[in-house]
Amino acid sequence: DWGGVGWRLATSHCRAAMLRWSTVLAVALAGPSDYNSPPCFSDEERRDVLRLTSDFKKEALKNVVASKYSINEPLRFQLLNWVSSELTAEVLNVILREVMGVNTSYEEAIASSSAHGVRAIMGCPHPLDPRTCEEDTGFDPNSFVQAPHVATEVWAIYGDSVFDSFSANPRFEHKPLKGGVLGYKGREGAFVSRSEIISEAKEQNRVLQWFEGLNDRLGDTTAFMDDIQAIVDRFGLENFTDCHSPGVSYMQDGAAAFKKWFAAEDPEAFEEIDGKIYPKCGEPFAGKVWTSKRARERYAQHQRDGTTGKWCVPFITTSGFGTVQFLQQAHIWNISACVMNLNGDHYAETANHFRSLVNWWWPDTTFVAQDPVGVVGLPQDEIQHAEGYYLTPADATECYLYTNPVLQDVDDLGAPILLFLQKARIQTTDMSRMLNLYTSGSSAAGAACAWMKENDYGNIKRVLGWVPVQCEPGQQEVSGACEPCAPGTYSTGG
Repeated sequence: DWGGVGWRLATSHCRAAMLRWSTVLAVALAGPSDYNSPPCFSDEERRDVLRLTSDFKKEALKNVVASKYSINEPLRFQLLNWVSSELTAEVLNVILREVMGVNTSYEEAIASSSAHGVRAIMGCPHPLDPRTCEEDTGFDPNSFVQAPHVATEVWAIYGDSVFDSFSANPRFEHKPLKGGVLGYKGREGAFVSRSEIISEAKEQNRVLQWFEGLNDRLGDTTAFMDDIQAIVDRFGLENFTDCHSPGVSYMQDGAAAFKKWFAAEDPEAFEEIDGKIYPKCGEPFAGKVWTSKRARERYAQHQRDGTTGKWCVPFITTSGFGTVQFLQQAHIWNISACVMNLNGDHYAETANHFRSLVNWWWPDTTFVAQDPVGVVGLPQDEIQHAEGYYLTPADATECYLYTNPVLQDVDDLGAPILLFLQKARIQTTDMSRMLNLYTSGSSAAGAACAWMKENDYGNIKRVLGWVPVQCEPGQQEVSGACEPCAPGTYSTGG
């Protein structure tokens, strides 16, 4: 039955404290013209989905949160301009629209960063620039009234500082809200470009997914990688970014951090020109490739012996990304590394075609087909990282759904929308599978829908667990069902 059902929107948890009531919520009926993706489920499939739900979830929720600030409009999603954000939004939209009966839509403008996404739901006119938002005394703090409601996949390392700046500013009575932490985590750093390299090394008792396992004194790591000369021959040194170029400023920052900690151990790793520290990129690819101390030793040995062959492990990146940490890690773990920067197109092509180390961010689609494996180490030492010392790699970072203050004007996150967003958990294996479906030719909507239908609807069964239960007064939700409140607590239902 998809007809109108009146739902009480108080949270369905028993509480000992007095219940706060705030806003009366209005209704927004689902309308296909407001949605940008085709339905995931046919009418028959939708009936099957409803049969999978508990007795308490068989009626469609017809209410969208619409407080005194925002009445009778779709729940609007602010997408960020990368695929995993869109996949997450598609999963949420399928359940909101096709199970909960909520009218949804996407903003036409796509946010280009996590910080951009948080500012967008606060109504900032120029979300990339804090001077036009939280730092501008002329910016109306109630601009969120006309803004999108949900920003998907805001990464903590980038979005939290914007959230904190709004929260600390007394001008903003209404703050953005972390709607819920998603289950998958993001990670940037060194990856072995293909999982098959890990398997081959394991057969020889080498563990290359650990920094310690890349230590050249444990065995010749270059044997598992392609020759850097083959990469140079394919693209030509003219397509490698010069180590003094402003385009690799991160790498120059890395050289300065390297000098701070390892100047005495390896003075040939950096050079100072006009008071600025640069990575020293010498022979044999003068000015274009940085070589670790161990790589320089191996190259010098080749020169003395008059031999040829592989002598370093290529580390491929672009714009200097990842090099602040990796220059130190190559030295600390005695990796025979050659670090090169290529432009975006050549970067993607190189890492997809050559066996190497590559700097990458997961979840990203660039190298999904090769199934790269992240190189790991000891857990991140935050004190060392704050000082710019990178014995340990950076830990993975959480990502969140952020919501507009409009959706907060209900008691204790009691509205179905917010309860749903709070419960949403897309795990790493889930996102990996959807990324594979996407890179195999599916659209984001198609990949999300196909993933939910896999495993004999096993994935949708789990996702349906996010849908909030509406309980009677004196009951609370427990594992998708309503049970009596414990003695000494109460609930008004919802």
